[in-house]
Amino acid sequence: MLVEALVGLALVGVALLLTAFLLAHERSIVERAAAQRAALETAEAVLELVRAGQLPLADTHWGADEPPLGTGPSRWPADFWLAVEADEVPDLWRVEVTARYTAAHEVRQVSLGTRVWRPTGAS
Repeated sequence: MLVEALVGLALVGVALLLTAFLLAHERSIVERAAAQRAALETAEAVLELVRAGQLPLADTHWGADEPPLGTGPSRWPADFWLAVEADEVPDLWRVEVTARYTAAHEVRQVSLGTRVWRPTGAS
């Protein structure tokens, strides 16, 4: 009888430990997903600002304490890099935005790229 009770307690203990592990892991997954979403939304906003001519076609870096123009602060601060290079087609530019952020104690990175048409002489 005592042995059966001890085995039952051991099984309950193992089940509780597994449940606690899964709950802690789920929290970090949710945090990583939210931070990635915030970084991608800001990267998309930067690309739209470049397309609209609000940001120049030039390599630029924004630190975590100074978000890109018009994007506002984020709960998950990130460093952003805007990389611009000329394409083979005249007046066409390859533009890539890279965000590096920290989520769940891990440094992560996402990038978005596009091409922008900017005729010669336009800013």
